[in-house]
Amino acid sequence: MDDKANEAMRAAEATRNSAFKFGNERAEAMLRLQKELLDRYEQASRDWLTRLKSETELWTGLATKLGETRSVPDAIKLYQECILQRVMRENG
Repeated sequence: MDDKANEAMRAAEATRNSAFKFGNERAEAMLRLQKELLDRYEQASRDWLTRLKSETELWTGLATKLGETRSVPDAIKLYQECILQRVMRENG
């Protein structure tokens, strides 16, 4: 009778250990996934900040140049150059 009880306890402990191991593996996988997601969000944030800075510099430069412009054709030329720069930045 004691053998059956011991065997049942070992089986229950093995089942519990197996479930615990499975739970740990799932938790570790979830933590890795969350870390990867946060890393990607951080990179996207850096990329957007770089893009914002670039756009600000581009359009601020245009505003400065337009302030010095004395004719409509010169202003149109500056706009064209600015748009061309922007398109070239996007296409890399």
